[in-house]
Amino acid sequence: MSSLFENLVVGDDGRLPIQNMYEGDLDFCKRAFGGKEFDCVKCGGQIFWPGVCDKCDEIIKREKVIARGPLDAPGKMEKAGVPSAYLEWTWMGCDMPSGTKLSKLREWQGDPPILSFVGPAGTGKTGVGVCFIHDWIEMNNRARWIYVPDWLDYMRWLESNGDGSYPEFQRVAGLKGLIVLDELVTKRSTNYGIDKTLQILDARIRENLPTIITTNLPIDGKNGVAAIDERMASRINGGRVEMWVGNDRRRG
Repeated sequence: MSSLFENLVVGDDGRLPIQNMYEGDLDFCKRAFGGKEFDCVKCGGQIFWPGVCDKCDEIIKREKVIARGPLDAPGKMEKAGVPSAYLEWTWMGCDMPSGTKLSKLREWQGDPPILSFVGPAGTGKTGVGVCFIHDWIEMNNRARWIYVPDWLDYMRWLESNGDGSYPEFQRVAGLKGLIVLDELVTKRSTNYGIDKTLQILDARIRENLPTIITTNLPIDGKNGVAAIDERMASRINGGRVEMWVGNDRRRG
């Protein structure tokens, strides 16, 4: 077995290119490297693999964290899943619909737990959700932005590949912070998508967790216009609803 590992090349810092292959895999290392002893390249201690010992490995990892330093605001936004095009988005770029006061809007901190922006495409609903994430992050709270159609595709992929979608569902449903569900439902939403998003909303409502929704489907279905699923509409109407109007910015 050792022949498979004889030519392993360690990195510049002496770490093996195999994640977590240290103390917990001592017996494996002894077999892999023929029971030979090596000198830790940092402290000189005896180990059973080439590179650094466990103690030095922890020091290296801490040094990397310190060198990286705290994430700046755009970095935190990116970590929260916000797309690159919105990383620098601020409230200054948001046009409030007539009758909507920015100061009043920003007072929302999760009570009620569901805040929905309903209106035509291109009127800035996504941007407003991103601005809320920025506010949340500035207060050192957790936040996550999710483009629901892509997320549902990911859930289907997990289920079809046998990896199970429950852990991912739990990460979204139980996140102790703000979640923005962008494009929660569209005219092309399937029964699968509606059922999954209903489960997410119900879970977050039960735990009183702050959730922002954007959708371009009306919630009343007046004048024969396709409306949002009535079960979804019930949950949205149970929270705070902001009607977002205006011209499609993408049309220039």
